[in-house]
Amino acid sequence: TPDDAPLLLALGRLHKNKAFDVLIDALASLPGHYLWLGGVGPLDRALRAQADRAGVADRIRFLGWVADTAPLFAAADVFVCSSRHEPFGNIVIEAWLSGTPIVAAESEGPGALIGHDRDGLLSGLDDAPSMAAAIRRVTGDPVLAARLAGAGRARYEDGFTERAVVARYYDLFERLVA
Repeated sequence: TPDDAPLLLALGRLHKNKAFDVLIDALASLPGHYLWLGGVGPLDRALRAQADRAGVADRIRFLGWVADTAPLFAAADVFVCSSRHEPFGNIVIEAWLSGTPIVAAESEGPGALIGHDRDGLLSGLDDAPSMAAAIRRVTGDPVLAARLAGAGRARYEDGFTERAVVARYYDLFERLVA
């Protein structure tokens, strides 16, 4: 991956729900962008074949299973969650923790967590052109990327640290006991 290329990161099981096929289609309209895709699953061969057909195989790194994702988040310019179905979106919180700007399809979890244009950008579900446009906005505007990353990190600090989560459970238990 060239040092000066915009680097996208996506992680997850290579399964239909994760919509990596949509991300590959989006990458086809993002010249010069590279994608690191971490994960294993039943669609490995199909996604590689799609990347070949789309002419982007040379810009995708299929990483396989990745146990330690922190260095990947640190290297990435944008984390992309292309999921069609993502009930909560732990991966959104991981991106926020790392301070990596996020672009996500507006599935259940990311759509509920992310404030569009505040702490991430949302794209249409199963909409490669919309996803490509959102990615292009972030990679083309360093000020926007820094603002989204900072706001995402603040969301993590406010609501998803161990202390914040334990406090919410404590409050819940207090109300239940009362």
